[in-house]
Amino acid sequence: MGAAGRIADIFGRRKVFLVGVGVFIVSSMLCGLAVTDPMLIAARALQGGGAALMGPAAIALITTSVAPEHRGRALGTIAAAASAALALGPLLGGTIVDQLGWRWIFFLNVPVVALVIVLVYAGARESRDESANRIDFRGAALLTLGLLALVLALAESPSWGLASAQTIGLLVVGIASLVAFVRVEARVDEPLIHLRVLRHPHVLVASTVGLCNQFVVIALAVFAITYFQVSFGLSPLAAGLLFLPTVVPQAFTARVAGRLADNVGPTIPIVTGMGAMAVSMVWLSYAAEQHSYLATIPPMVAFGVGIAMVVTPTRLAAQSAVDEEHQGVVAGVMSTFNRVGAVLGVAVVGALIITLQHSRTIDLLAAQRIRPDRDDRAALDSILYHGHHGAAALSDDPSRLVSPVRHAAADAFSYAFANGMRFGAVVAALAAILGLLLLRPATRQVRW
Repeated sequence: MGAAGRIADIFGRRKVFLVGVGVFIVSSMLCGLAVTDPMLIAARALQGGGAALMGPAAIALITTSVAPEHRGRALGTIAAAASAALALGPLLGGTIVDQLGWRWIFFLNVPVVALVIVLVYAGARESRDESANRIDFRGAALLTLGLLALVLALAESPSWGLASAQTIGLLVVGIASLVAFVRVEARVDEPLIHLRVLRHPHVLVASTVGLCNQFVVIALAVFAITYFQVSFGLSPLAAGLLFLPTVVPQAFTARVAGRLADNVGPTIPIVTGMGAMAVSMVWLSYAAEQHSYLATIPPMVAFGVGIAMVVTPTRLAAQSAVDEEHQGVVAGVMSTFNRVGAVLGVAVVGALIITLQHSRTIDLLAAQRIRPDRDDRAALDSILYHGHHGAAALSDDPSRLVSPVRHAAADAFSYAFANGMRFGAVVAALAAILGLLLLRPATRQVRW
């Protein structure tokens, strides 16, 4: 996405956005028409490429089309719309799959995105960095390789193991590629990402806070839904609907946060939002241990309000730190940090939860004087790593371990989930402190 942002600056934000939209439409059709898994995976990869072009270009289009004093309100409107879509997604998606089939999830993208094309042509003006003439292909290749290697290593580390050859090898490749990228960017005349942009405290701090925000948001979303499935025996759709108390408040709070950031600056809403998220995650950890859905609703609502208070002000803090010509590259940097934070959240918190659940299950079984031997560990691992699917596969297994392991694993997951949320609260609190100490009213923009 860092590369996509710079491409938008060079060739024009509206043009690149529309190219991304076109790729997204074609890939959606290919997804719906796929007849094999490799075809679907390839089409989804193409769809991701289209989305990567659209994201930074869309933010840059907004920030270059709206007066600086109204940017927070505009970005808040986008955040509110995204939150509303996220709230309706599980319900509409489940209904579409049940009534029409999974292919229509992709086919229905086509008319929606076609409407977007019409609206962009009608209301968005073209803008670009007039001083830029060429793309730093070497930097783009190194950045893509570095981020791809790091993301893959972090995403697969729970199954491969942190000390496995695959994980370590990819981490080495990723770090080496990013170091080489920094060296290249410092030497070329027209870098993909001006390294000076990260020297501005608003860009660096806002990007880091955005990373931490996505870290805790995705971790909570993924594992809270899993918690609802494990603790209450719900289907994925029903568990997703129980997550609505977190999503719905965002749609009503995002515009307020944007307006507040316009009026008083981004620091207050960012610190308040990250602080609220930290408190609500601790609150949720204790509610989860009560095995009561009603007890989880207040902290999830508070968490949703906190998200809305952070998303728009962090964007505003970063985008307002640079001039119009470089809006795309900053949007790309922010998007890249956000995606890395999301992967880290799933990988790190996931590894923590799996480890705690496994050890806790062993302890609970030991309390019942059940000590699984090496052969019995297959039953234990099946339930721990495959959830209800693993339990269902073992339903006819005569092993004496199946029933006690099933109950012990469910209790252990609640324990692990609660501690995972406490770890996330620490990350959110550190982000709040970072914003409080380093974000100040903007007094200058980065110039080239």
